[in-house]
Amino acid sequence: MRVMLHGLSGPITINDTIKVDAPMIMPGLAQNPTIKDKDLAAIATFIRNSWGNQATPLKADDFKKAREATKDRALPYTENEPALSSAQTTAQPSDGEWVNLIDGNLDHFVKRGGKVEYELKAGILIGKTRPKTPNTFLCTAKNYADFELEYEFKVAPKLNSGVQIRSNLREDKKTGLLRVWGYQCEIDPSERAWSAGNYEEGGRGWLACLYFLEVVDPR
Repeated sequence: MRVMLHGLSGPITINDTIKVDAPMIMPGLAQNPTIKDKDLAAIATFIRNSWGNQATPLKADDFKKAREATKDRALPYTENEPALSSAQTTAQPSDGEWVNLIDGNLDHFVKRGGKVEYELKAGILIGKTRPKTPNTFLCTAKNYADFELEYEFKVAPKLNSGVQIRSNLREDKKTGLLRVWGYQCEIDPSERAWSAGNYEEGGRGWLACLYFLEVVDPR
């Protein structure tokens, strides 16, 4: 039901063999005013009982509850996202409550873009680069109106990185794929030392570089 409401973005793998790299596998229907919950229930029930399957019919109230549980979601789901399980919606915070996004696991996040692997060890988020692959982003599964972000980082001296804030997804006109765009707090270990500069990923580029600031020797 949640995929019908909010859509599914690629890539996805079918039967462990077929790879579909289309950016938008299925658009969401939650914002379509002409399709009511009863219509969604009828469509889902038809699909669930096709090709020899036998499943319990869904009702309009089922979609009403799913719509309410995911009302804050702004992005389509992805193949490996934990949000596709029923446990994800019940774990979402109520309005006005704070939630620790890195609380022993990465269930609040979904990987987008390239092939970097992320893991959490002793409260430290670790990303391992993959040469000759696109940029990889570890994104929150939902958008947040207010947040507090504090972090320390350690990066290989020849890498360029950053932390995205107030970012979203949009279609890349060159590739047709969804890509992350928005404000990035730069992480720059090079001699240029522009860390903490403001860069718009997938957009205008540098918004506030540190070219005119004095570089202070950290020693």
